[in-house]
Amino acid sequence: MTEFESIRQGAHKGDVYAMVLLGDLLLEGDGCDVNVEAAFHWFEKAAKLGHTGAQVRLATCYADGCGVEVDLQLAIEWYTKAAEQGNKEGQFALGCCYMTGEGTAEDHEKAVEWFKKSAEQGYTDAQYNLARCYDLGDGIEKDQKEAVKWYKLAAEQGDCDAQNDLGWCYLNGEGVEQDDAEAYRLITLAYEGMPDESDMQHSLAYCLYYGRGCEKDLKRALKLLKKSAAGGCAEAQELLNTFEGKQ
Repeated sequence: MTEFESIRQGAHKGDVYAMVLLGDLLLEGDGCDVNVEAAFHWFEKAAKLGHTGAQVRLATCYADGCGVEVDLQLAIEWYTKAAEQGNKEGQFALGCCYMTGEGTAEDHEKAVEWFKKSAEQGYTDAQYNLARCYDLGDGIEKDQKEAVKWYKLAAEQGDCDAQNDLGWCYLNGEGVEQDDAEAYRLITLAYEGMPDESDMQHSLAYCLYYGRGCEKDLKRALKLLKKSAAGGCAEAQELLNTFEGKQ
């Protein structure tokens, strides 16, 4: 008996964990043909039995129209069920819905509340989003020290965006003691993790252009700025214009 068949039998016998796993396999085509409608079916069964992970998956199916017609109100209902039971992925997803107004009234204060609940459980994306809210004063009073706290937690888990933004906090001395060496270290980590992202290219180019935490390297800075500007980074284009104006 194959692993897929064993899981399928477990699901048919009422094992809620097997139902969720079977849904995942059907969604990905792992050991079977892709069947999004069948995946939705098993997520729905497990969700109705109270499995919070299935509730999040079911909500996402409704949000994305995966195996079912798009229904944002039902997506919100299932995200809420999962979130209220403490599921950190559901809390994060619900926060995103309140932040964007997708399927519900836009409410940034509620978004922050759900991001915080998820972040406190160690969910990296929520930690980053919460940091951004504190950084920008979005849905909550601006607090650079709190922003740094949550950037650090997300950065330590390898979140490149958090590493990059935390690097800028160190560059500017915002919410933390100014430290060019630490800024360059973090920005380099972010760039190495996402070398094709224009924001990371700009940040590293900035350090290299001004010699912030490193030796100046105008040749490499120019190369990175051109890539970043081509990717739509306005800050990179502005620095590139300054660079070229000095030639």
